[in-house]
Amino acid sequence: MVNSVPLPYERVFFTTITTVEGVLYGLNFGIYLFCVGSLFPQLKYRDLRKRTLIMLVHMSLVMSCGLLGLAVDARNMQSSYVDHADFRGGSMAYSERVFARLPIANMGYTAGILTDILTFGIQIWRLWIIWKTSRYSILVIILPTLSLLLLIASKLATIILLDERAPVLTFQLLRLLQFVMESAGLSIAVCVTLFIVARITAPSENSIPSGPSEATSQYTSIISILIESFALESLWQVLSIILVSIAARNSDTTSNASDFINLTQPFIQILAYLLVVYRVTTGRGWQEDTGQKLTTLEWNRDEPQTSTGFNDTRVSLPVPHEGA
Repeated sequence: MVNSVPLPYERVFFTTITTVEGVLYGLNFGIYLFCVGSLFPQLKYRDLRKRTLIMLVHMSLVMSCGLLGLAVDARNMQSSYVDHADFRGGSMAYSERVFARLPIANMGYTAGILTDILTFGIQIWRLWIIWKTSRYSILVIILPTLSLLLLIASKLATIILLDERAPVLTFQLLRLLQFVMESAGLSIAVCVTLFIVARITAPSENSIPSGPSEATSQYTSIISILIESFALESLWQVLSIILVSIAARNSDTTSNASDFINLTQPFIQILAYLLVVYRVTTGRGWQEDTGQKLTTLEWNRDEPQTSTGFNDTRVSLPVPHEGA
């Protein structure tokens, strides 16, 4: 049997799916449990119940999509490296040529698209809540909304290309589509963060008050939450864009790094989303009553009358190697 896929590439692929993805999902699941523990006591308060239920359901859907993607990837490894280890061309070739076209793989792709809709969609929703009292509210959400639609369209096109039989052409197109996907995701994260920060800091009745005050500290903390939580996601997307661009020149080393970033990106995306939820629900980094005024799903709402004291997997789309 001749394995046409370079061994380093296959090692990166195998290790990332079997180990790194599991570790990242475990980290996400731990943060998810902390968030659930912080939100669950709020269900006994009538004025917070609906909002809390929405947050719990949304988080659970995101985690379910991530778990489905992880399960499909695990099944991919079992099928490719155990059940069909003697496939002509090697296990990696089976993963890209056969498993990628099976119905179970489509479940993973669907989970990835749903993850993007849930995580990026909630970012756009936050932006809308902050800007909805402004006459520019529609304008500020146009770019991130179009970016989300472009992201989804690129992923659908990627799935379709997996059935094509022109290896070289498909490889180049998949690299291009990956570049478009990462650019669209970066556009959403950057636009949402900049527009929300601009809205908070712009001179108006809702902007940061001048001089030291409790309100000033709270608004500043909101900005820090946005920047800190989405910095990791944006970094991953920037690295992916750079590496995909370089990998298009057929650099095996860069291709390995690019595929590692691509395989782990959905779990980093979920992590960035959960960090926002965690910091809001646990009141980390700002005043206790800020958590009553600002929630992950609804910002700029009136403070509840009852004082409680509480404050993006997808299976990664295969990126065929030129030798596969």
